[in-house]
Amino acid sequence: MVSRIAVGSAAIGELVADKRPEVPSRLSVPGLVPRVLLGSTAAVLLARRTHNGVITAALVGAGASVGGAIVGAAWRQAAADTGIPALPAAIGEDALSYGLAFAACVGTG
Repeated sequence: MVSRIAVGSAAIGELVADKRPEVPSRLSVPGLVPRVLLGSTAAVLLARRTHNGVITAALVGAGASVGGAIVGAAWRQAAADTGIPALPAAIGEDALSYGLAFAACVGTG
């Protein structure tokens, strides 16, 4: 129960922080390093829970974090270029990322 509360709190914190203008670009070192560390850590924790290889999980989690940062930045730029306001674009991006995370965890216990 505590881990679900912690994950939920972290998710809400990310939702709020990601919309703040003072947060560094997700493609800069200060913006990308925490994403990679958290992505690989989450993947390792999930791998341990399902008794799978943690090294592979860490690499996949790190790679997915980098890929997600690149795709997310491209989505935000494409949305801005087509006149979609920033907040709806950000909410759409968040919905997709949470949906993919949920899909990755389905069936893991």
